[in-house]
Amino acid sequence: MKVFVNSEEKEIAVDALQAFLQQECPAQPFAIAVNDQFIAKTQYEKTALNDGDRIEILSPMSGG
Repeated sequence: MKVFVNSEEKEIAVDALQAFLQQECPAQPFAIAVNDQFIAKTQYEKTALNDGDRIEILSPMSGG
């Protein structure tokens, strides 16, 4: 299925957020939003992904 990861189209072969994150291995720490909704770490396994979903992988920034 096709999803958008940080605004870039990507073809993936998994249908769950946890499996996607294991495949992508984003640098720690990070936060995840799917279709503009933040997903708690406790919900990664329960969050299904669908064709066309927008996944944002966000890293904290320091500075001011």
